[in-house]
Amino acid sequence: MLHVQTDKCSGCGVCVSVCPTGAIAINNAVASINERYCNDCGRCLEACPQGAIVAKQEALPVVRVQVPPAKVAAPAATALSLAAGALLPRLVDIGVRVLDNWLQARLSKPVAGADAPAGLRAACPRPGGRRRQRRWQRWL
Repeated sequence: MLHVQTDKCSGCGVCVSVCPTGAIAINNAVASINERYCNDCGRCLEACPQGAIVAKQEALPVVRVQVPPAKVAAPAATALSLAAGALLPRLVDIGVRVLDNWLQARLSKPVAGADAPAGLRAACPRPGGRRRQRRWQRWL
């Protein structure tokens, strides 16, 4: 926040003309700053020829807090190992079931090959379609 030193201020009004928010007024031949409107831009601080405007620094109180030493995180590690011991087999079981269902769905689909019915062979009318089919059959 900015503050006017009344003993140095001559009331010249230079600070009033440079203030962008209109926070400075001349009262009784001395400048006064309305802190409600002041945005601390510092233009008046630079413009004052007498150096009557100064930055008021508010000192923050120093609070010392004593933190107790940290305890060993053994209970958290134990809880984590118990959770991992219970969850890991279930996650593996779910993953195996999902993979098994996916493979069954892939293998149960008819593949359009040379021994397939005529309707399935016509499923890939584009050139190179059978080549793609053969490549896909290798993966199954």
